[in-house]
Amino acid sequence: MSSLGLSSSMVFGDAQALMLWFAEHFSLHNSYVGKMQTVFGTSPPAFDALDLRAQEEWIKSMTADEKPAATPNLYAWLLAHEDLHRAEWDAIGYTQDIDLSTVDFRKPDSFYDWMNFHQQIHDAEDNQLL
Repeated sequence: MSSLGLSSSMVFGDAQALMLWFAEHFSLHNSYVGKMQTVFGTSPPAFDALDLRAQEEWIKSMTADEKPAATPNLYAWLLAHEDLHRAEWDAIGYTQDIDLSTVDFRKPDSFYDWMNFHQQIHDAEDNQLL
């Protein structure tokens, strides 16, 4: 199973699963830090991977009757998350054309595509950073 195993089974709009995913995702990025510092001589940018405001906005974007577009906290989280992955990619020499900050979580297809691309990126990072 991949490091973010929950991603493969998460259902669009499942708030409980998304909150668990946030915690799992936070732990995974934290586990990369040591190897980035000791092996690659770099530190990732600071990032609040557990940002509760971003979690709430993400959940609302999938579940509210009137689904908001990318709200300020969620968009800030997506940008910081993209920056974090770019730093990890730079450290391990991985190239990726996908921009993880560009997604519309109101749409199930966008949600599933993002989760799939994100998982592929983590799989590549896991090979070098775990």
